[in-house]
Amino acid sequence: REAGAALSHRLRTPLTAWQLQVETIAAGSDRDRMTQAVAELAEEVNAVIEQARQPRPARQARTSIDLVELVDQRMAFWSVLAGQKQRVLAWTKGDEPVRALVAPEEVVVALDALLNNVLQHTPEGTAFGVSVTNEAGPMLTVWDRGGGMPRAAATRGHSGAGSTGLGLDIVRRTAERHGGRLQLVTGPKGTRAIVTFAAS
Repeated sequence: REAGAALSHRLRTPLTAWQLQVETIAAGSDRDRMTQAVAELAEEVNAVIEQARQPRPARQARTSIDLVELVDQRMAFWSVLAGQKQRVLAWTKGDEPVRALVAPEEVVVALDALLNNVLQHTPEGTAFGVSVTNEAGPMLTVWDRGGGMPRAAATRGHSGAGSTGLGLDIVRRTAERHGGRLQLVTGPKGTRAIVTFAAS
């Protein structure tokens, strides 16, 4: 069930990309039809998340990776989305590798979930960013300059934004499986989601 829910949640990233492309189409019947199609598909994804009943497959093996390099590859995708959405996206990294013992694919899923939360819970045009540091071990931080994440957004099944609230639960479980934790710091000046991992 958890595997099915996590996989379905990952579909929200291409759905977001599709929605942004639809918004660039001139108003008219074609745009209306495509907007409806996106909405219907989003509903189907939500239904799969809610109804997922398949057992979790074997987890991807952990390996020693450079967290900076992994996140840098994914930021190429998110930078395009940020530009289309007219948002400022800051990507902060040091000159040195940040080695972590993780399953790379699971970390990418967690990053996507955090960035999807930013797009869902902040007004259009809100700046956001990602950083990787090695202050007290490998650390991934996603922040935004919104008005603070709704309290319900951190509770599974109660996002209050038309979604299932699974995103942060996926991030939390990913961090804990890799020897770390998820910490949320939210207030009127924005939100920071801090994810730590075991060093390698």
